[in-house]
Amino acid sequence: ASKPDSTKINIGSGSLYVDQSMQRIQNHTTDHEAKTRIIITAPKSLSSIRTIPLPEFILSNLIPIRKPGDAFFLTGTSNKFMEPRTLQYKFRKILCDLNIRKLNFHALRHTFATRCVESGFDAKSLSEILGHASVNLLYDFEFSAWTGLHKAAAAYINFIPSQRTDFPNAKTGK
Repeated sequence: ASKPDSTKINIGSGSLYVDQSMQRIQNHTTDHEAKTRIIITAPKSLSSIRTIPLPEFILSNLIPIRKPGDAFFLTGTSNKFMEPRTLQYKFRKILCDLNIRKLNFHALRHTFATRCVESGFDAKSLSEILGHASVNLLYDFEFSAWTGLHKAAAAYINFIPSQRTDFPNAKTGK
């Protein structure tokens, strides 16, 4: 059985511990049970088990709504988690209310990674936060952001004084 996620959100250290994955799968039975079911398992790789630092603005919003004890964060009870479909539905409703185009949660993950890359976040640390087995996955998937950084690096090189004739000489000032 799954541990409720209140035990995985550590307000003191400002972190979220990820050691499980939830998904809806086909229920391959011959009787008249539901067609799908929820399973909670270990993540697909050891690198997916990780501790994610939470920014202060998230922590300050979590503290007042967090339930004490062993409760799932989104439901506030210890015996019921929120269905992935329900969470996706609520997310889509918020997007619709804000007049934002339809996205899924995985798109937010890619957006987060892209923005981190664009702002110069360390690739190795970002890769660990995302739970990638290798930093190469980050390089492969966030190609457009890396291309932008490569262009920025090339522009930066243009400002190296030894390569420019219009910069004053460091020794003479001319």
